[in-house]
Amino acid sequence: YDKELINLIQSIKTDNLQINYIGSTSNILDFFENQDIFLSFSRVEGLPNALIEALFCGVYPMISDIPAHQNIIPEHLRSAFVFKNLGDLKGMINTFPSEIDSEQKMKEMQSLLVQNLGISIVIDKYSHFYNKCFETNVNSSN
Repeated sequence: YDKELINLIQSIKTDNLQINYIGSTSNILDFFENQDIFLSFSRVEGLPNALIEALFCGVYPMISDIPAHQNIIPEHLRSAFVFKNLGDLKGMINTFPSEIDSEQKMKEMQSLLVQNLGISIVIDKYSHFYNKCFETNVNSSN
């Protein structure tokens, strides 16, 4: 799969954009600090943590059209961030530096993330879920 991705990346390189395949990294903050675009070719995801991390770090996503990505990106913003095929991706890459409202879309996306996936929201949701499971388990044991 890595070789396939490297070949795909080579096929979409443009003169105005350098694309490097990084693969896995443990130093995510330093990594995202030096990036303009987060590119995901994922075919399947559970919770797309790398996408969420990129968005919180202010890195513009260009992501494949899969259900997990659709769950994070609202429908009205998908045309800016989600590609359906290689042609879409090439178009996004070629227009990226000149996209006038990309900063506004990123700010809107980050605001939505904080509202829906901010750490306090996630902790509350998990806490509620675990408590509900615990109560159900305790009640069914009695």
